[in-house]
Amino acid sequence: MKLSKLQVAILFSFYNLLGCSPSFESNPESTVTIPEEAYCGTAISISGGGLTVTGNAVFTSRKTLKSGSDWYLDYTFNTTPIRHAEFHIYNGSGTLVQCGETVADGTFTAQVPSTSNQQYTIKVYSRAYNSTYKVSVLNDVTNNSPYTVSKSFSVVTAAPGAIGTLTAEGDDTIDPYIAGGAFNIMSDIYLVNEFLRTNASTVGFTVAPKVTAFWKAGFNPNTYRGGQATQGISYYIPGAYQLYIQGGISGDVISSDTDHFDDSIIVHEYGHFLEDVYGKTNSPGGSHSGDAVIDARLAWSEGWANYLQSAVKTGISPAGASSSVYIDTKGYKQNALDLSGYGSLVVFNMTDDPASGTTYDSPNMISEGSFREVSISRTLYKTTSPATVTYNYSGTPSCTNCPSIAIPFKYVWQAFGDGDGVRLGLHSSTRHFRSMGLFNGIFSSIVGASTDSGLLPGWNVMLTQEMQPTNNLEYGASLLGSGTCLQSMTPTRNAASGTSLGTISGQTVYASNQLASNNFYRYYYDGSSPTITIAYTQPGPPGSPSAPAVDLNMYAYVEDYVYFEDVYAAIGESSSDIVASTTQAVGTYNTSKSISLAGRPTGYYLINVKARTTNSNGTDKTAAEVANTLSYQLSNNGGTICPIAL
Repeated sequence: MKLSKLQVAILFSFYNLLGCSPSFESNPESTVTIPEEAYCGTAISISGGGLTVTGNAVFTSRKTLKSGSDWYLDYTFNTTPIRHAEFHIYNGSGTLVQCGETVADGTFTAQVPSTSNQQYTIKVYSRAYNSTYKVSVLNDVTNNSPYTVSKSFSVVTAAPGAIGTLTAEGDDTIDPYIAGGAFNIMSDIYLVNEFLRTNASTVGFTVAPKVTAFWKAGFNPNTYRGGQATQGISYYIPGAYQLYIQGGISGDVISSDTDHFDDSIIVHEYGHFLEDVYGKTNSPGGSHSGDAVIDARLAWSEGWANYLQSAVKTGISPAGASSSVYIDTKGYKQNALDLSGYGSLVVFNMTDDPASGTTYDSPNMISEGSFREVSISRTLYKTTSPATVTYNYSGTPSCTNCPSIAIPFKYVWQAFGDGDGVRLGLHSSTRHFRSMGLFNGIFSSIVGASTDSGLLPGWNVMLTQEMQPTNNLEYGASLLGSGTCLQSMTPTRNAASGTSLGTISGQTVYASNQLASNNFYRYYYDGSSPTITIAYTQPGPPGSPSAPAVDLNMYAYVEDYVYFEDVYAAIGESSSDIVASTTQAVGTYNTSKSISLAGRPTGYYLINVKARTTNSNGTDKTAAEVANTLSYQLSNNGGTICPIAL
C-alpha cells in the first residue's frame, strides 16, 4: 500500500525515548463538543458598593527528589501560589456576581454584594488570559472544562474580609481528580513566560499567544489518536496551539507514567508551541530517540524543547538541583517504606560529558551533533548558562569544570525567531529546512555583530566538543553557483545510526545514518532547467574490487517531507513525498544518473544524495561493502552546481 506522511511517521516508529510526538496534524476525534466557557477576569461593578473579601489560592505538587542517580516523585509536596488565574464568585442561587484574577502571590481581592446572610462560592480556574500568560488547562476535548478550586463563604463569616486559603490538591488520595496537576501545568507555562520576559523583553517578547492544554488524571491522550492505551505519551499539535499531557494509564496514577508533575515534559511540549509560533517548525514529528542519529529537523525541534526546560529551571531563582536535568518520571513513592513501583523513565543532564560513551547522544564524527537531539540540548544549555554552571569534557583537549559560555539568551531568541533587524532568524519565510546547523550560522552572525562578540571563541570551542557544525552545509545548504566542487560521502552500515526499525525475516533492520550515508541540499526550482544529474566514481570494496559496491541514488523531496527508508521499499511501500528519484534495482550501478522536476510546481525541494547501504530485503550490507569514500559532482542541465551555506 502507499503510505501517507502520518503513516510513515507512526507505523514505522521505534520506541519514543523522550515521550514526545508532535507529528499529529489535526484535532482529536470528537463528534460533539461543548465550547469552552467565555473568560471573565475583569471585575464587575457592584451597585452601591459592597463587601470586600480577600483570600489566597495555592496548589500542591509532588516533589521531585533524587536517590542515587535516579529521580522520582515523592509522597511529600510543594505548595505554590496560583498566579494570575481567573476566579468567579457566585451567589447562593448560582448567579455570577464577580470576576477577577489572582495576583503574583496567589492572593485575590474582590467585592460582593453585602446582602445579609447571603451565601457565596468562589472558584479559581485553571485558566489565565492576561499580560503575564495565556492558557487554559482543560479536562478533555469534548467537555472543554477547566479545573477549579472552590470555597463557600457568607457575608457574615467574611465580614472581616478574609475567606482564607483555597488549595488545589496534588494528592490523589485527597482529590482523585488531582486538580493540583492542572494548576502545575498552568504554573509551568507561567514560568516560561516569565523567563522569556526576563531574558528576551529587550528583543520584543511580551507574552505568548494562548495555548490550550488537555489533561485528565489517569488518562492517556495517545488514545485520542487511536494509539495504544498502554503506551503513554505527551505531545503538541502544530498549528492547533494544543498541548496534550499524559495523566496516567487506564486510571492508574500511582505506578504508571504520568507527566502532570514532570516539569521537564510540560515545558518541553510548550517549547514546541513556542517553536510553532515564533520559530516556525519544520519537524516531521513522529518518534525520536535521545541516543541516535535522527532527521536533522526533528533533532533541532526536540533539542530546542529539551533545552528550554532546563534553561527555564536554571533561570528561576533559586535554581534547584534538578535545573540542568531532564526528568521523565513513572509512578510515585507512596510513603517512607515504599521501595518499588516508581522512578524515572528518562534522565539526562545538560552538563554531561559529550565524549563519554555513557552519555546520551555522544557524537562520533564531525557535524554529527546536529543530528542528535540531546547534543543540541547540551550545546544550547552550555551556550546561555552562566559561567558558574560548569561541565566536564574528556576529549582532546580535555577540561574539568569548564565554564558555560554565558552568551545572553536574547541572541538565541533572535536567531530562533525574527532575527536582529539585519540578519534573518529561523522564523523568516526565507529560511527552509531548519536545523541546528542553520541556527548556529544565524546565531554566530547575530552575536558577532553585537557587543558580546568576544564570547564567540569559547562558543566555537564548545561546538567542537559537541561536534556541532557552524553552518548548514551538512543539511539544507543551497545548490547554487558553478565551478568544480566535488562532494564526498563515506557511508556507514545502518546499524551505526542507532535506530532500530524492527525486524524483517527475523533480522533487525535499522534506519539509514542521515549524516554519514546521506547528503541533503536545498534546491529552488523556478520552472526552468528541471534536470539535476549526479556523476560519481564507484570503487569496489577494499581488497575486493570486483565485488558489488555501495550505489549512490538521488531523491527529490517536497519541502515538508518525511524521510523514506530503503527498508520500507524492501517491504513494498512507497512515499508520495518523493517526487523524483534515480532508484535502481540493487546490484545495478550507473555512475551518472539524473532526476527531473519537469511539471512540478515552482518552489523549494530537498535533494537527497543517498548511499544504498541495504540489501534488497532491507538488511544491512557488510562493513566491507560500505567501507568506501564515494565522490560525486552535481550538475543542472549541464552546468555544475555547488552547495552554499545558509
